[in-house]
Amino acid sequence: MERISSAPRLSFSNQDVFNLRNHDLSKFSKSSPGIYNPQRKGLNLSQQTINIIAATPPKSILVKSRESIPEKITQDEKEDRLSYYSIRLELQFTAFVLFCFMLTIVIPSSMIVIGFIYLYSCTAEPMIPIFLIVGGFTFISSILLLRKLKKVAKESFEDETCFKRFFMATVLFHIGWFITGCYWTYGAFEPVFEDIDSPLYCNKVLYLYSFWFLNSIFLTLSLFAVLFTIYIMFGREPNEESGEKV
Repeated sequence: MERISSAPRLSFSNQDVFNLRNHDLSKFSKSSPGIYNPQRKGLNLSQQTINIIAATPPKSILVKSRESIPEKITQDEKEDRLSYYSIRLELQFTAFVLFCFMLTIVIPSSMIVIGFIYLYSCTAEPMIPIFLIVGGFTFISSILLLRKLKKVAKESFEDETCFKRFFMATVLFHIGWFITGCYWTYGAFEPVFEDIDSPLYCNKVLYLYSFWFLNSIFLTLSLFAVLFTIYIMFGREPNEESGEKV
C-alpha cells in the first residue's frame, strides 16, 4: 500500500510571521524565501517547511473569546440573597432617617437649649450663645417653611419661583451666619474656663459645644470632598483600550 505523503510545508520569514500575527496579510515579505517569492514558484510544496518563530501565540479575530458561564443559582440561594439585600436596604434607610432626624431636630434643638442656658456665661465672646440660639431657631423654621412652600409651589409657577427665592435666601443666610459663628468662636480661642471674673472667661460646655459643632461641619464637608474625589478618580470603569501595540 502506497504511503501517503505528508502535508505540504511552507517557510516564512520573521517579517511574514510578524505581519501574520497582526492580521496584516498584505505586507508579506517579497524578498524572503516564502510562498510569495517568485523564485519559489513551480517548486514542490511538499519539500517546503513552515518555520514560525513567535514569542506569544497569534491573536486571531476568528477565535471567540471565552464568555463567562452564568452560575446556576438555586431557589434557596436566591431567597437568601433577596433577604440579605432587603435587610441591607432597611438598615441603610433607617440610618438615613436617623441622620436626617438628628440633623433637622436634635442638633438645632440642642443649640437652642445650650444657648439659652448659658446665655450670660461667656465674657470672652457674648455672641457665642446668640449664634447658637439664632442658628438653631432659623434652621428649624427654614425646614418647616420650605416644606410648606414646596407643597404650595406645585399649584402655580409663581409659587414655585417664590419657593426657589426663599430657598436661596435661606442658604445664603445660613452660610453667612456660619462664617460669623466661626469668627466669634475661633476668635475667642482659647478662653478661660475656671476664673469667672476673668475677661477671657467662657463656660466650658458652651464654648466646646460651639467649637466642635463648627469643627464637625468642616470635617463633614472635607469627608464628602474626599469621597467625591475618590469616586471621580477610581469609581468609574476605565475605558477599554482600542488595541494593543506589539
